[in-house]
Amino acid sequence: MNAPAPLPRYADLLELCEPPVAPACTRRGFTVSVVEEDGGERVEVRDARHRLVVSVDGATGRTTVQAAEGNLALAAPNGDVEISAGGAVRLASRELDVTSRKATLELAETSFVGEKLRAKVDDALVVAERVERIATRVFETAKSVFSTVEDLHQTKVGRVRALVRGGWFLKSGHTSMVSDEETKIDGKQINLG
Repeated sequence: MNAPAPLPRYADLLELCEPPVAPACTRRGFTVSVVEEDGGERVEVRDARHRLVVSVDGATGRTTVQAAEGNLALAAPNGDVEISAGGAVRLASRELDVTSRKATLELAETSFVGEKLRAKVDDALVVAERVERIATRVFETAKSVFSTVEDLHQTKVGRVRALVRGGWFLKSGHTSMVSDEETKIDGKQINLG
């Protein structure tokens, strides 16, 4: 990753070209100027090619730091990087990569909107008071599935079809099967009792 262009030192900014009307100049060609526009003023730092690097809008209080070309890096090799805002924090890019050995998210309310979601983890645990799934189709594949329901397990479906390669074992304290129409049982051998 290319190192970001260094910002001018304060001592360099003191070398005025023609005070007080001309912008402050540095040995490397950076300039600092105050631009008056629409009754307000804006402080601008530009590089040697006159490309905007830092802009501070006095009317709105908005500060913008940008790299005209190349990369922009925030680094704290021996400390933390903290971004805080009284309003919203927004990230926008064509691609977003986040890498960390450990991550913690504490969110009061979360909304995710996207076209595709792929997740791969070794172990997953979800604890919730209520879980709801709404989908046109649901496909599940597993080697073994174990479900434990303390009270009621209710399923409302239009049709049910179960294809079992091996045996089907059903044990209950009480079993009731009710059909509005005919009931068929077909097998080589049927044992009752």
